[in-house]
Amino acid sequence: MSRYFKGCALNECSERARTASLFKHSTRCPISAQASRQLDSFQQEHPDLPIAYARVLVVENRPASRWLAQRLGVEYASPQITLIARQNAVWKASHYAITAPNIGRAVRSALGKDI
Repeated sequence: MSRYFKGCALNECSERARTASLFKHSTRCPISAQASRQLDSFQQEHPDLPIAYARVLVVENRPASRWLAQRLGVEYASPQITLIARQNAVWKASHYAITAPNIGRAVRSALGKDI
């Protein structure tokens, strides 16, 4: 479903799709596992949306995670999902706020259409 963030994939991700979802995931955190299931559920319900999905494993790649927080102007949190449009953060959520319905509302707003 999601590809893992490597290097400076933010620009590539934004160029391939006008909207991108960046999920910062901790492989050691049960809250992050729950958030990951919510994102997976959303992706399975909406497989044809024009969104590029990427994940950053924060424990394994902390420098990239911190760089992204700085680059996007989003305070660091994990788990965290950031919706990016035209290379700018347009929505973010962390911890228990990462739910399939919340992601859906943000995507509808970013895409400007009902899904």
